[in-house]
Amino acid sequence: MLYEIILIYFATGALAGFVSGMFGVGGAFTMAPILIIGLPLQGVPENHVMHLSVGTSLAVMFTTSAYVAILRYRIGDLQLPLICRFVPYIVIGALAGSLFGDFLPGDVLKAIFIGFLI
Repeated sequence: MLYEIILIYFATGALAGFVSGMFGVGGAFTMAPILIIGLPLQGVPENHVMHLSVGTSLAVMFTTSAYVAILRYRIGDLQLPLICRFVPYIVIGALAGSLFGDFLPGDVLKAIFIGFLI
């Protein structure tokens, strides 16, 4: 079972990195559904699965996004003044979403996530 989970996570990570690098979207849409399935198989309690999936996806997305941003900056495809305009609002939105998400039960958070996927 351990080898299958490692293989699934390896493939999911590779796909998330590919999608993030190619389209500029985070890998959360790729990773979170797999984590939602995989974490219970590892014995993670159901009430923690969604929050762990989102947190893990965000950590991976941050890493891939930072790497791709550096590459794009080096080839001149990044406009820092434009990014600086967005940063304060992204930080406010991320803080608000994080605080709001902490109060939601996992099944409600999962339903909202599914709504975004659709």
